[in-house]
Amino acid sequence: MNNSTKKILLCLLFLSTVFLSESYAGTGFANATGNWSDPLTWLINGIPRIPAGGDTLTIPNGITVTVDGNPVTVTGPPLYLYVHGILQFGNGRKLSLPCNSYVYIYADGYMDPAGGGNSNYIQICGATVWQAADGPVDGPQGFGNPPLPIELVNFNAKYSAGKVLLDWSTATEINNDYFLIQRSSDNVAYVNINNTDGSGNSSQTHFYSAVDSKPLNGINYYRLCQVDYDGTRTYSYPRAIRTNGKADVLLFPNPSSADNVSILFTGSMNQNYTLEVKDITGKTILNRENQVLESGINKLGLSGLSELSQGTYFVSILLGDEVYYQKMIIY
Repeated sequence: MNNSTKKILLCLLFLSTVFLSESYAGTGFANATGNWSDPLTWLINGIPRIPAGGDTLTIPNGITVTVDGNPVTVTGPPLYLYVHGILQFGNGRKLSLPCNSYVYIYADGYMDPAGGGNSNYIQICGATVWQAADGPVDGPQGFGNPPLPIELVNFNAKYSAGKVLLDWSTATEINNDYFLIQRSSDNVAYVNINNTDGSGNSSQTHFYSAVDSKPLNGINYYRLCQVDYDGTRTYSYPRAIRTNGKADVLLFPNPSSADNVSILFTGSMNQNYTLEVKDITGKTILNRENQVLESGINKLGLSGLSELSQGTYFVSILLGDEVYYQKMIIY
């Protein structure tokens, strides 16, 4: 084989390698409940295959994907995984992802350690970012390096005196031109109701706020749309607020330590209510009956919970034939 032939073969090998790596990265979702390593679990760029480096993947609500390998190892460019359903680990299973990857559990998502102690874990770039001993994960919570142009710390909505007060904060911003506050009555069709300038490029914490002075009657959904200088848009998870004069409940701060959390409860009349706190197994931790709710804003302390262990709990307020829920995260 002469040198010319060798050069041609090396060039073809290089081009085929580049082509395969670029075409393999894609965008997709879990198409059915199943194992991570089963191609039929996923639909990526319209093709059933096992996830690879460079992929951006979603586990939809109602779908469970089980990490079945030991470990499941992904190499190459970063992988981004967004969980609305359930990411579950088999006993003693591990998920090893490339550097700069990101796993985000949304508010409707869940990560199930399925036991395993320290033997179940997620590694990114060789560093353990979560292990089963940390317990199950209810969102919103992220692990690794977020690929978004902003690192959103929180996004809150609160109804008061006929208006919806919205506030959010960012830890970092990259090429952030502005924010849009968008509102919907059905969590499907959104309209813009506010425009707020971003901070461009920043590694400092920034706080923002906006007011919807004319909310819709009933349930309003709000989301934050972040717009780059080049027009690229990313969206927050929506927040739902009831504005029809019925009671509304806000848990704050959340997440919080067990001895610091309080409830803001807004009612339209004086009446009795029952307060319950349950853990994720449904076990009742606290039950207070015949509590008095006054018209207007009530601030309720959750005394007696200072010994709660780290984890996720559910606070419910029973008011007549209505029940109001809030998820409470104790750190």
